[in-house]
Parts: sequence; C-alpha cells; structure tokens
Amino acid sequence: MLILRFTLFIREGSQAGHTFKQESQVDDFKKKVTFGADFNFRDYRTLLEADFDLSKREVNLNPYEDALYANPMYYIPDEISGYLIGPFKEWASGSSSPWWKAFTDLKHDRMSSFSEAKLRNVVHSLAAVFIILTLRNETAFKQGSVSLELYDLFFPKYWTFQGRVSLANFMWS
Repeated sequence: MLILRFTLFIREGSQAGHTFKQESQVDDFKKKVTFGADFNFRDYRTLLEADFDLSKREVNLNPYEDALYANPMYYIPDEISGYLIGPFKEWASGSSSPWWKAFTDLKHDRMSSFSEAKLRNVVHSLAAVFIILTLRNETAFKQGSVSLELYDLFFPKYWTFQGRVSLANFMWS
C-alpha cells in the first residue's frame, strides 16, 4: 500500500508539472515516471525528502486512557496529547526507516524475520501512509473537506490548526 502511495504521489506530481529537486539523482527517472520501470525505496527517499522534508514531519497518535479517542472531532488537535511519530526521521541522515527494513525482511523471508512483525512497525508504516495522503491531498485537508475517519488514528503535527470549517471538520495552514 505504501509503495503504491509513494509511486502515485511522484508520478502524479511529475505529470502535473512538478520538477523534483533530485530528479537527476534517480536512475531512469523519466522511465520510472512513465511506468517503464519501478522506483525503489532509495528513489523515494531521494525525491521526497528533498522536496517535502518528510524527516521533519510527525503525526500524533491519538490515545486516551489506553484507548484511541472515540471521536477525535470533539477535541482540538493541538490539545490532544499522544505519541508523536516521525516515520521518516531517519531520512535526514540518509538512512532507511526501521519499519521499512522490517517490511522488506518479512517480504523476503517471513519465517526467519517473524520477530520483526511488531505493532510499532505497523503503526509507523500507517503514519507514513497518512503523511503521504495528506501531502497528496493537501488542499482538501487544509480546506477541511476530507473524511472524518482519516483523523481516527492520527493528527498532522506539521501543519498549524486554524479552526473548524464546521462542527465536523478541521482547517489547517
């Protein structure tokens, strides 16, 4: 799921005219954008970190008394205390993310890598998907026109809460 989100985000951006700062650092970039080849995780890190500073983006996991918020819409995002998750923080140093390594290890040898199948890795990968979805749909998020279910687990901590569009949705800047 994450690979598809990364790939769509890069391909759609490129087709819409976005020039990635590090395109020249990715082998066969044009071929990969036009479905002639596949991107790898190093390509994603090279392209997305340079343009979007993903290593600095964190989300808030929304726990409340050992349970997730029943309805996060009742709360103001800046007042919710939870666990800050930065799924891409290792990218700042050019390293791969531990949850990505676990995913790859599990994909290649499920039995010997079974100990890497941890909730932490799942939550970090979901946080990564959330961040990519918010960037891909930034206008909709900032205007408050996204589905409320998207906030059940996470709130973005890389935007500033600006208020509510309605009683049922948030505005960001």
